[in-house]
Amino acid sequence: MTAIPQRRMGYYEIDGQFLPSVTTVLKVLNKPALINWAAKQGALAVLTDPVKYSTPEAAARAIYEIGDVAMKRGSDAHKVAELYADAIIAGTADSFKSGNPYFKSIKAFFDTMRPEIIYREVRLVNMEQGYAGTADLIAKVGSKTFVIDYKSSKGVFPEHHLQVEAYRQATMIILEDGTRITQHPIADAGAVVLLKADGTFGWVETAGDHIAFLAAMILFTWSESHP
Repeated sequence: MTAIPQRRMGYYEIDGQFLPSVTTVLKVLNKPALINWAAKQGALAVLTDPVKYSTPEAAARAIYEIGDVAMKRGSDAHKVAELYADAIIAGTADSFKSGNPYFKSIKAFFDTMRPEIIYREVRLVNMEQGYAGTADLIAKVGSKTFVIDYKSSKGVFPEHHLQVEAYRQATMIILEDGTRITQHPIADAGAVVLLKADGTFGWVETAGDHIAFLAAMILFTWSESHP
């Protein structure tokens, strides 16, 4: 039984093949919201501390520093959501505690939507189309099964729809113990749970276009061969 594949440098190694992650593929897309965010963060850094950020290089560095903080905040929230799902499965959710600022929104999601957890943090692979990724949660909500991705961003953006649909169109699930399950599609639908620092959450059913994702795959593959 093989161990679950780990992501390294944007790729998963599976059966001797290096498959790009879904999010790595989607980096080829233009993201105007991200550019606007970066410009705003650089400007705010200069206005807040004009001495520390007195040069263009320092202002640019501030964008990466702030981005790293945001990335860690999102990563920490994902981990808490994973641990809370484990506690629900184990029947110990009532005693689960966390100081993470997103825990209230995570708990609100589980209390309100009451997802029936099928899998959490599983690798999803499409060997035929050459990509892989990690699903935060696969669960039944109401009468449908969903591939669910947690986000702590300001909103749900177009690339998020493509990301979740790529997960849904995977053809294999790899569990933590290495067990492989052939399945397509992975779920009836996809959704993003938008975690908010104020303790609330957003539930957005995604409307991804797999053809568009595969077009991004073509562009990504071309860009990798033409650095």
